[in-house]
Amino acid sequence: MAVWPGSLPQKPLFGFSETTPDLTIRTSMGVGPDKIRRRFTAGVRQFPMSFQMTTAQVATFDTFYITTLAGGSLQFDYSDLRTGLLKSWRFVGVPRYTPISNERWTVDINLEQMP
Repeated sequence: MAVWPGSLPQKPLFGFSETTPDLTIRTSMGVGPDKIRRRFTAGVRQFPMSFQMTTAQVATFDTFYITTLAGGSLQFDYSDLRTGLLKSWRFVGVPRYTPISNERWTVDINLEQMP
């Protein structure tokens, strides 16, 4: 399995957010409150995040995403941002690169942590 490159920032510089998995299903009743039940035993956690990278790091990241991960279709190993444990991740959507100076970029990505 591929691993997040060591030459890239290991933690997002602008922070991140984490959404717990939605494991339930809600069913509307004709009368009374909705019924809720557990649908899954495990689910993915969503992590939108931003990194600040140099132009060289953006090139490394671009190669990692396009070549190593086949355009983001493959999973990779990366440390959990809260626990530090190595977990499997995959991309949700495509990265967005925004220049902030001649040599600095903001890279916005959305990852999901696999159960």
